[in-house]
Amino acid sequence: MSAERTNPWHAVWLVLGICVVGIVTAFILTQSRRTGGLSQDGQALQSRIDQLRKENDSLRDLLREANAQLALHQDGNASMPVYSRVGNFQLTNQHGKPVTFANYKGGVWLANIVFTRCPGPCPLMTKGMADLLQSLPKDLPVKFVTLTTDPDHDTPERLKSFSETYKPDYTRWAFLTGSKTELAKLAVEGLKLTGVEKTADTRTSAADLFIHSTIMVIVDAQGQVRGTFEFTDAELSGKVLAAIKQLIPAR
Repeated sequence: MSAERTNPWHAVWLVLGICVVGIVTAFILTQSRRTGGLSQDGQALQSRIDQLRKENDSLRDLLREANAQLALHQDGNASMPVYSRVGNFQLTNQHGKPVTFANYKGGVWLANIVFTRCPGPCPLMTKGMADLLQSLPKDLPVKFVTLTTDPDHDTPERLKSFSETYKPDYTRWAFLTGSKTELAKLAVEGLKLTGVEKTADTRTSAADLFIHSTIMVIVDAQGQVRGTFEFTDAELSGKVLAAIKQLIPAR
């Protein structure tokens, strides 16, 4: 996922660099023929030629990258594939209010899945979402969604109690529960997030209830999943911000 846009002039300088390397290589080849009788000098020249060829290949690779970045400069979504599409859903937020796809259509949003009884990654993931929300510009029109994979236990009241630890801005961040069917429709079918209940014989503790994704996904204004992020990524904030800017039209 691209984080920065390359200045189009970089491609021009790279082309000039390739031309210079080509001229130097031709000169050395000519000199090599003239000094063919000097084996030691010839070996040194051949070594230099090989080095220049590698540098030339490297410059060509950089040129291709610059061209790709130039395309991205012209079309901000060029490097972000579509992984899946979210359909309509009917869920309930931490305040007991209904939430549907209409609440997010037309805007960019980030989503993950947890359960409140989780003793492992869920608190860390939720803190990661909270830290990310704090780090992003306040005027950036992006919303956050946290789904539960444990709707039998995670009522709106429990989700609100769980979320309050992280001091969320509820105008931008919703904690959603609902029927297992509706949650699966959004989480598994739409967002491609895993949420599977473990059988009693496979649990290692009373709280070891589910296997679920530990990633976050980004969804565009058309409800298309366009990227995934790891909460353990040291550059998470920068990568998410770059992705959001690519998906939000210039303001």
